[in-house]
Amino acid sequence: MPPAHSGAIRPPRPLSDWTLTANLRGYQVDMLRAVDPVDGARLHLVAPPGSGKTLIGLALARANGRRALVLTPTTLIRQQWCEQARGHLRDVNGRPPRVRDHVSDGEDASQDDYGSTVPADLTVLTYQSLAVVDTAAPWRAAARERWLEELADSGQAPGGAEAWLEDLAAKNPAAYRSGISRRASAVRASLASLDADHLASLLHPTARARIDALVKAGVATVVVDECHHLRAHWAAVIHYLLARLDSVGARPTLIGLTATLPSVEDRSRSRYQALLGEVDYEIPVPAVVRAGCLAPSRSLVRFTLPDQQERAFLADAGAELDHRLDELLLAPDGVDFLVHTVAPPVDDLPEPTATDDDALTVRLVAGFDADPQAAIAAGALLRDRLGEYVPTEQTTALVPLLPATRVLDVVENLELLGRYALTRLLPVPGRRRQWQDVKELLAGYGYRLTDSGLRPGRSPQDAICAASRAKDVAVVDILHAEHACLGDRLRAVVVTDAAERSAAHRALDVLGPPTGSEERASRGGALRCYMTILADALVRELHPVLLTGRHLQLASADHELLDRLRADTGLELPAIDDGWTLRVQGVGAGTARLVRAVSTLMDRGAVQLVVGTRGLLGEGWDCPAVNTLIDLTTVTTATSVQQLRGRTLRLDSAWPDKTAHNWSVTCLLPRRAGAGPGGDLDRLRRRHEYLWSAVPDPEAGTAAIRTGLDAALEPHQCRLLGAVAGGADADIVGALNAATVLGPREWERRAWSTPPSATVAEERVSALESLGEEAQTVVLTAEDGLLRRGDPAELWYGAACSVLAGLIAAGRIDADAGIGALSLTEAGASRIAFTGGAAADRRLAADTLVELVSAPKHRPRFVLEVPRWTLRVTTPPGRLRRLLARGLDALDRVRGRDRLYLAVPRTLGRSRRVVTAFVESWSLQTGPCRLRLVREEGDLHALVAARGPLGAGELVHAVRERAWIDAPPPQAE
Repeated sequence: MPPAHSGAIRPPRPLSDWTLTANLRGYQVDMLRAVDPVDGARLHLVAPPGSGKTLIGLALARANGRRALVLTPTTLIRQQWCEQARGHLRDVNGRPPRVRDHVSDGEDASQDDYGSTVPADLTVLTYQSLAVVDTAAPWRAAARERWLEELADSGQAPGGAEAWLEDLAAKNPAAYRSGISRRASAVRASLASLDADHLASLLHPTARARIDALVKAGVATVVVDECHHLRAHWAAVIHYLLARLDSVGARPTLIGLTATLPSVEDRSRSRYQALLGEVDYEIPVPAVVRAGCLAPSRSLVRFTLPDQQERAFLADAGAELDHRLDELLLAPDGVDFLVHTVAPPVDDLPEPTATDDDALTVRLVAGFDADPQAAIAAGALLRDRLGEYVPTEQTTALVPLLPATRVLDVVENLELLGRYALTRLLPVPGRRRQWQDVKELLAGYGYRLTDSGLRPGRSPQDAICAASRAKDVAVVDILHAEHACLGDRLRAVVVTDAAERSAAHRALDVLGPPTGSEERASRGGALRCYMTILADALVRELHPVLLTGRHLQLASADHELLDRLRADTGLELPAIDDGWTLRVQGVGAGTARLVRAVSTLMDRGAVQLVVGTRGLLGEGWDCPAVNTLIDLTTVTTATSVQQLRGRTLRLDSAWPDKTAHNWSVTCLLPRRAGAGPGGDLDRLRRRHEYLWSAVPDPEAGTAAIRTGLDAALEPHQCRLLGAVAGGADADIVGALNAATVLGPREWERRAWSTPPSATVAEERVSALESLGEEAQTVVLTAEDGLLRRGDPAELWYGAACSVLAGLIAAGRIDADAGIGALSLTEAGASRIAFTGGAAADRRLAADTLVELVSAPKHRPRFVLEVPRWTLRVTTPPGRLRRLLARGLDALDRVRGRDRLYLAVPRTLGRSRRVVTAFVESWSLQTGPCRLRLVREEGDLHALVAARGPLGAGELVHAVRERAWIDAPPPQAE
C-alpha cells in the first residue's frame, strides 16, 4: 500500500532532482540570484519579450522543487512551455520530464509500484481551462449575498432582509439592479479578501474539480505567465487555487512573469497588485539588447492625410459643429452660460464688474475649482471668439483675466455643448426642440446625451483618422521602401485591431470601399487592408497571407503556397479563387497549427508578408524571422504596445545582425476638419512613451537610448509636428515623410551596440550593472522668453533637486536611497534624469516634477512665485549666491517685472514642514522665491496666474520619458 498522509500536505519535491541543460544568459543568472522561490513566496518578475521568461520560470520552479502548475493565456504559449520544458530539463534518469497540458483523470496517468496514479510533475494549462464561467450570474449571486450581509449588520433579521430585497426588486427594479451592480463591482475588486467558499461560488463546477485534482496531486508552485492578464475573472481562479492550497497547508509559491505591467491608469491595477504585489525584479529592454540577446530596433512613423472622400465628410461635419456652436454658445444666453462656467456665482459676492477685481478673482478661482476642464474650454471660447458675440459688462471685465490657451479641439467643443444643453435647454420646457436637436447632433459624434449627463464617445475625426483608407495605401509605400533596402530578406507583418470594423458610427459609412469599386472590401481592419495592398504588383510578389481568427486568404493563383500549408498542417483547407484572392473555406483558419505553419513558411522565405490581427499575431506569437512590423492598431496601453512590438525583437539565426523596424502609421487631420491634431497623433505620442529608440549623435559618435516620440523622429519632424495644431496639409505630410531616411540597418545596430569593456564587467556585481541603468527623465521645452536671463536648464535642475528634497522630507523617498538628478540638456530642450534608488522612487520624482511645471488640474494649496532668471552655474550655492539673488530679486520687484508661477504638487504641499524643505532647497539651488497660500484671499491671484499666461503650464511643455544611462568607464588607478 502507498504510504498514508495525515494533517497538512507536504508536497514531494520531484523537480529538485531535475537538471537544467540550457546555458543561462548573464541577466537571467542575475535574476535567479536576486529572488528566492521559497515556500509561500510571491514573486513578481518583469522581462521583455524574447528575453527568456519561460526558461526563468522553469528554473525557479526547479529551485523550489515541488510539483508545479504553469498557466498561460493561449494554447500557443502553452505549447511553447511544454516544448521548452522537455527540451531544456532532464529528470533524475536523464530523460525529458513528465509534462502534461491537461489535468489527468487517471486513465492516461502513469502508475507507481502500488498501482496508484502518479501525477505529472509539471502541468501546463491555459487560464481558460480553469476560468470563471462566462456569465454574470455568479457575480450577481455574490453581490446579493453581500447585500444581505450588510442588511443583517444594520440590524435586520435574516428573513426580514430577504423579504426587503424581494420587495425592492418587485417595486423598484431599477434601484435593485443598481444596488446589485455596485456590489458586484465591489466583489470583483476585492477578490483577494474573499474566502474559499465565496470564490468557489464564482467558479464553474468543472473548474473547481480540476483545481481539486491539482491540489490532490500535490501541486504547490504556481507559475502565471503573461500575468498582466490577472486583473478580472482569471484573477479569481488564481485566488481560489491559492486559497485551496493554503487550506491544506501547502504554503503555495506564486511566480508571476510578464513583459509589461498594467498601465497606471488601468482601473483594475490595484486588483493585480493585490495578487502579485510590487515588482521584485525587472530586466530592462536596453540591457538585453546591449547584451546581444534581443535584436536592436528602430521606431519609425509614416504620416498620411484622410483621402478625398473622407476629407469631404470631415469638412461637412466640422462646418455643422461650428454652425451649432455659433448658434447656441455665442448667442446672449450662451455667452451668459460661458461666463457662469468660468466665474460662477459665489455666496455674498455680486456679479463681476470691470471695477471689482477682487470679487472677480474669487469667482474665477471658484470656476476653476468646480470644473477645471469646463472652465478652461469656456474661457477659451470667450477669449478666442471675442468680436463674434455681443460683449457684456461681465465679459468686458472677465476676458482680460482669462488665461491664454490653445484652440479647442472637437472633443472639448462637444463636451461644452453638452454641458450647455444640460444646464440651459433641458430645464426649460419651451426649449425641448433645441434639446432634441443638440442630442441628435452629439449622437452623430458618438456621444450620448441624457438627463443624467453626457457619455463620451468617439468623434468622426477620431474614427476617420483611426481607420482611414489612406493608411492602407501607406502600408504599400512602407513595403516598397523596406524592400528596396532588404530585398529578399524582408519579412513583414501588418497588424490591425480586428478583421473588420463593425462598431456603429456615422463616420464608418465613409470608410468602406471607394464609390464604384467592387464590394469586396470592408470598413477597415485586416480584410480591407489586404484587399487594398493586393493591387500592388510588388506586394503580390511577397506571397502575402491574410490570417485572422476566421479568415485565411492568399493572393489569387498562389496555389503552390496553399499546397505547402496543407502539407504542413495536415488540414484540407478547401479554397475558392475569385480572381483577386484565394480564400480558404470552412474550419482551419486561425488554428494554432495554421499559425505555426505560416510562421514556418515566413522563416523559410516562402512568405514575406503576413496581414492579421493583434489577437492572433500579438502576444505569444513567435516568429524570429520577422524584421518589419507595420502597426495599424489603436492600442496605447503599456501592455498592448510592448507585447505587439516585442514580436520583432527576437534574434534570427538566419540573420545574426538583424535589426528590426517598427512602423506606426498616423493619419493627421487636415485643415478645417476640426481644430487639433486628432486622436491618431495623441495615440502616437502615448504609444511611444513605452518604446525604446536609439538616437544617434554623429558629432559625438555615440547614441542615446530613450523612449518618447521625440526619440523616434528627426528634429525637423518634431518641429513640423509642433505646427499642426490647426491641421495639416499635403506639404507638411510630404515633408514629414521625406525626413525619414532608410538605408542599411547596420548603423542602427551600431547605435544600440556600445558594450562596456571587459574590465568594467568584471568589476561589477552583475551583468546588468555592467551595462548601465534605466533612468526616469523629464523633457522640458520652454517657450521663448521664459527667462529674461540665465539658462533654463539650471532652473529645471534646481527644481528637480528641490523636488527630491521635498519628497525626502515627506517620507516618500528614503534619504539613503541613493536617488539623484542629472541634467542631460540638448539643443532646444532640457532633460532632467532621475537615477539611482528604486524604480518606483524614480517614477515618483519624475511625476512630481511634471506636476510642478504643469497647469494645475485641481486647486493647489500653495503656489510658488519665482523670478524669471537664473544665476550662472559658476556661482556656487552659498552666502554670496543668496545675497546676489536677493539683490536681483529686489530690483525686479521695483521695476514691476513679471514673475513665474508654479503650482506646488499635492505631495509637497500637504504640510508646512514638507513645503518648507522644498522652498529652502529652491532658495539654495536656484534662487529667491515666495510661497503663496492660495486659501488666503490676498493670494488668490497667484492661483489665477498659475493657470494663466504667467503659469509654467502655459510656458513649458513637460513630458516624462525613460533613458538608458550607460555605466561609466572604470576609474584609472
